[in-house]
Amino acid sequence: MKDLMAEDKNQLKAIVREILQKVLDLEMGGTLRAEKEERTVSRLGCRSGYYSRSLIMRVGKVELQM
Repeated sequence: MKDLMAEDKNQLKAIVREILQKVLDLEMGGTLRAEKEERTVSRLGCRSGYYSRSLIMRVGKVELQM
């Protein structure tokens, strides 16, 4: 991990951001019981857009869409 961070911190930062963003999207889909723009009978809510949030980690500041 240290070697990867030393080589290209921006690449690792992008990977971390993608993983975290995917986890957030999956969690929202599970909470609503539907994916983005999917219409189902069991849907419990709706998505009305995104807002940005920053997460400060060892790889640097990661911008996420909530």
